[in-house]
Order: sequence, then structure tokens, then C-alpha cells
Amino acid sequence: MEFNFDDSIFLTEKRCASQEKLTSYNAKICSPLWFEDAESDSDESKITQLKFSADYHYMVGRYDKARQKYQAILESLPPGGMCMRRDVLESLSRCHLNVGNKAEAVRVARQLFEQGTNEDHEIQGLSLLHHIYTKTEDFTEDLPILQRLVTFHPQYHLYWLHMGAVYQGLVARGDLSPACEADHHVKTFTCYLRAKLLLKFSQRTSGSFVKSNQLNLSEEITEVIEKMDFTLDEKDRAEKVRVKKFEKCTSVNKIKDILEAIQHFLQWCIHS
Repeated sequence: MEFNFDDSIFLTEKRCASQEKLTSYNAKICSPLWFEDAESDSDESKITQLKFSADYHYMVGRYDKARQKYQAILESLPPGGMCMRRDVLESLSRCHLNVGNKAEAVRVARQLFEQGTNEDHEIQGLSLLHHIYTKTEDFTEDLPILQRLVTFHPQYHLYWLHMGAVYQGLVARGDLSPACEADHHVKTFTCYLRAKLLLKFSQRTSGSFVKSNQLNLSEEITEVIEKMDFTLDEKDRAEKVRVKKFEKCTSVNKIKDILEAIQHFLQWCIHS
């Protein structure tokens, strides 16, 4: 028994009518930078025009003018425009950062994070905060942001690489107690080594182009590790620290054991 039907019997009159051939069509032609002087006939087209204009000025480096236009978009958006609002908030934060207004950039970025409704939104907000703190070398604020990002993607090598750079920056700042400095030094190596190992494991399933970039990055991590002063001086300084308030960092004996273990692990990782 055959069950062949003519598809036309399922088409409504409206759909059939829509298939009639067009007799003429006039394409809309836009001049370069049309959005700078075009007249808007509705709120929606006005927002679209402002978005094009803001993105253009951001692209060419006119961040203050782009900031004004992004702010105007936020004031015109309807309550339901979540996707557009998040895009504009991120762009606005980046404008503030590029003109040197860190405080306002952080405020807008935190607003973006707090308005998130799912995990992807949280990662977007945290990633923007990480970018701000990295560019302004605010290691103290950047560390907890990276720690939260790692909980979302523990196998992402760049988060571990960036966290290693943050711990290294905190050590280089020179205002830590000896015990905490030793602890941070250990964590620096741990993060760099984890980033290198994650890269090594991911190369097994990577394409040739991606693998080439990963190998280059792995070599750069190795060079960073080899250039670091890993002389275990932290052990001698840590042994002199007996103040109770520093005990929470890591015990002296534990630091010594970890440093010695990392020394052997480091040699294996570099030459493997």
C-alpha cells in the first residue's frame, strides 16, 4: 500500500498566494556611514541606528563618543530587550576602561554580572571584570574573579595561565608576609604547570593549526617557568615566621614539602 500525498494539499491559501512571483524589487542602497545622518521613523530603527553608530566610533577609537551613544541606547531600550541590553552594557564598560575610568567600568561590569539569569551570563560578567582587572593590573581584585571562572571551566588552560600570572604579580608586589609569599609562589608554579598539562592533553584531539598554536603557547609557559627564580629561598624565610596570624596561609613544613615536590614535578613537566 502506498501513502504518497501531494504536498500542495497541506498548503493554505495564504501560503500559496505568497509563492506568487514578484513583478519588481527595489534593493535598498545604503551609503557609507548612513547611520550618522539617517532619519529614524520608529524607536526600533532609532536604536538600531544608534547601535551602528556607537559600534563604529568604538571601532575607530572614539571611545567617549561611543560611550555617549551606548548610554543613549540604554535609556531608549524597552524592558524586554535583554540581549541588546547586555551587549550595550559590556560595550559601555569597555568604553569607560579605554578612557581610563576604571571605577565606572567596574560598576557597569558588575551591573552586567548581577543582571545575569544563567551560567553563561555569569561567565560573561566575570570575564569582563577579569579583563578590567588584568588591564589595570589589579591583582588583588582579579584573583577571586579567576577563581570563580575556574569553577565553571576547570579544564580551560587560559584561566590557569592567567591565575598563575596573578599570583606571580602578587609576589612581585612585595607586600606579602614571608609565609604567604611562599604560598603564592607555590600556587604560581601549580597554575603554570596545570596550564601546561591541560595544553598537553588537549593536543591529542586538536587539529594541526590549533595544535601548532598550543605548542607555541606551551613553549612560552615553559620559558616563563624556567626564568622564574625557583631557588627555594621561600623555605628559609618561611621558617622564621611564627606569628599566629600568618598560620592560615600554609604551615612551614607543608610549604617545604610542596616546594620540594614541585621541584621534581617541574623537571618532569618541562622535559616531557
